[in-house]
Amino acid sequence: MRIAVIGCCHGELNKLYDEISRNEVECGKKTDLVICCGDMQTVRNDEDLKNMAIKPHRSKYGDFLDYYEGKKLAPKLTIFVGGNHEVPNVLIPLYFGGWVAPNIYYLGGSGVIKICGVRIAGISGIYKSYDHHREYYEAEPYTEESKRSWYHIRQYEIQKILLLKENILNLINSDTDRKVNIFISHDWPRGIEKYGNVKYLFKRKPYIKKDVQSNNFGTPGFLEIINNLRPNYWFSGHHHCFFDASIPFESSNITSEFRAMDKFKKFGSPVRYFDIPSNDDKVFIQFDIEWLSILRSTLIDYPKDKTLTDGKSEIKLKEPEISDYEYIKEKLTKTLNCNDNIFEWPHWDHEGGDYKNYINQQDFILNIIK
Repeated sequence: MRIAVIGCCHGELNKLYDEISRNEVECGKKTDLVICCGDMQTVRNDEDLKNMAIKPHRSKYGDFLDYYEGKKLAPKLTIFVGGNHEVPNVLIPLYFGGWVAPNIYYLGGSGVIKICGVRIAGISGIYKSYDHHREYYEAEPYTEESKRSWYHIRQYEIQKILLLKENILNLINSDTDRKVNIFISHDWPRGIEKYGNVKYLFKRKPYIKKDVQSNNFGTPGFLEIINNLRPNYWFSGHHHCFFDASIPFESSNITSEFRAMDKFKKFGSPVRYFDIPSNDDKVFIQFDIEWLSILRSTLIDYPKDKTLTDGKSEIKLKEPEISDYEYIKEKLTKTLNCNDNIFEWPHWDHEGGDYKNYINQQDFILNIIK
């Protein structure tokens, strides 16, 4: 499976798909999947534009509206995590993940899916210490504070991801101690600069040096995720530059490869391509049973109208039990009318469901995990 990855899209979907098409002609290779590491900017109307945290001179509709209205169809299955320039009216209702438009899928506040046997996980947003242990309180009408705080990563999301235990199939390099193949985030892992060419990074982005020296660069907890899940690749956006790093593991000859991705600029292309071994030619999103079981076991601790901890200790989430797995499989079998254990995430479109009703998509997931 050939994957095209971009850092921040900033609403430039037409340019993204044109660039991928150009590359296919130039290289003679078909791209199967597109990954965006945040700042998709799913603006549909003036209200969305008003609620998106962005400087006035950069406030614009972008290309998403045409895809939302069905005037254009994304030519490739596209998945993305949220960044710090997003529309809360769209992404908050899709907290568990879902379709923002036909063939364009949001991974959720945090999420895990499978595509062609490749396990993909991710966390949306950026880190701010003052909101990390805070509850999810944001709702319309959004204030200047809440239109920003909603995309600040909560510790709850990191702790859910750390509950993943299952190793992936041996699709890539015959590894048996990896739990995901690909991880996607907008923000970078705190401390990742130590594993790459830090001199280049500081020269490329001088402000990062100050943040690193004050221990304020990146999201704490992400390196723990890397050490626990050992993804083949971790892709991030946010800082609008390329940066490569390689994270080794003790008592193992494998590494996790970190790739920070760029955005569209006057010159060059921000899109990079990766060939990932897969087990199927049909590209579709498949539910991850373990992840849905985790959502079920941790739903009781969803931080609504309550703080996560005192800020000094980590929250302890309940691990899923065998009964949770069995419950999820039974609900998926009945809901999707499927008996082959390949549970495809329904593609909500004009025929299969109204993708514009984001609340219905959320209720669909809640019906499975509750």
